[in-house]
Amino acid sequence: MITQDPKPAKFDIGGVARLSLTLPIVDASKAIIRGMTGDPSGRGNQSLNVTKVGDNYVIKGYRHNAFTNKGLQAVLDSAYNGLTASRVTHIALSGDTSTVTASTTSIDPSSAGFSVKATSSVSRTAQTVAAEQTWSNSDVSFSIVKIGLMTGTAATDVVNIIGGTGGTAPYNEPFTIDLTSIATWSLTIGIDVTATAS
Repeated sequence: MITQDPKPAKFDIGGVARLSLTLPIVDASKAIIRGMTGDPSGRGNQSLNVTKVGDNYVIKGYRHNAFTNKGLQAVLDSAYNGLTASRVTHIALSGDTSTVTASTTSIDPSSAGFSVKATSSVSRTAQTVAAEQTWSNSDVSFSIVKIGLMTGTAATDVVNIIGGTGGTAPYNEPFTIDLTSIATWSLTIGIDVTATAS
């Protein structure tokens, strides 16, 4: 009799970064946004969603994200009694352009620019957890090229990174949000993380 090993269960975790940028219409041509898509899946090359609200534009876009090994280990550790995992507590923005890989341990190793804030509006619907935070021109004075979920306030507390250049899939998701030429703006970054089994 020939027996076949059962197909192993597969668990996937990943998600999408959401941006909502509000800026004066007169300054819209100064905003540089590359690598974001209007597709809510965070993939593809769809135009960003732009809405006029009074004297402002509200620009919405998305970008796929990937967990680092540290983040994947924390997900597993949180599922089992006897293992300790740090919880996601912050979202960070960085100007660092270093390559991102599964073993990346810092969102800003070159000290190119770093701004971290505690997560807000944390919720879960079915298998998707969402968190967000808002930055303004007084918080960020660098071109944003990475966004991360963090377990603390240090650049080395990163567990999930959106952005980076030169890596391989799923870590090759470069983008740029450069608002350094605009005097007044508000940027809300949300990150949705979804777990699926197959």
